Amino acid sequence: MRVGFVGVKGGTGKTTISLYIAMKLAGENKVLFIDKDLLGWGSKLLGFRGMGYCKTKGEAISEFYKQYDNLGVLKFFGDISSYFKCDKYFDEAKLIEIYKKYDYFIVDYGEPYLIRHNISAKEIEFFKSEIGTRIGTVSVSDPFPPDVKENVNMMNELSKELNSDKVAFVINLVPPLPDELELAREQASEIGDWCKCKTFVIPFLEELFWYRGRHSFQDIEEINHLFSYIRDYLKNKVA
Repeated sequence: MRVGFVGVKGGTGKTTISLYIAMKLAGENKVLFIDKDLLGWGSKLLGFRGMGYCKTKGEAISEFYKQYDNLGVLKFFGDISSYFKCDKYFDEAKLIEIYKKYDYFIVDYGEPYLIRHNISAKEIEFFKSEIGTRIGTVSVSDPFPPDVKENVNMMNELSKELNSDKVAFVINLVPPLPDELELAREQASEIGDWCKCKTFVIPFLEELFWYRGRHSFQDIEEINHLFSYIRDYLKNKVA
């Protein structure tokens, strides 16, 4: 089973949350973190500085893939120039060799246009045909109502485009004030009706904002309910 984290804009916590979920899931499973963010921020947090799949055209595996115990990282882009250099080249053999090592796949898709990038779209179709597991989507939004609505629309569009499950919708970075939290919970209730998926409200957390990946890993209580839901969702789908 594969779950991708998406959002209409940067800075909403997609990378931090997806990486947290991947690292915690790797405590008991073999997990591949697929980094499709343009700047490869998740890879950097893990300490991986490889150039990325697109920059090397998939030729040097050590430059786009690294293993940390049960957690692997597959880095696609890495910088803006690599976005334009990786259009047609696609080494299926190398990717299938990597994919077959893992039980679960967590993807940081970065911006929505990166999902539709030619090489990224090819990888998704290849994954579905060769691995044969379901694909799920988690949308991460800030609490600003227009952004929330735009994320709901994008999630519904991607669900149709990718034939993916709508796993969860996260309203993140909510100011930890009673009125703000209540407003976010009201939005979450409406979203559950719109997208027919589980919703979560996560307040602004300083420890999550300053999260620095593998070397600073610690349990964050407020996000563990999201982790538990995704873990159970993955296990039920595989079963």
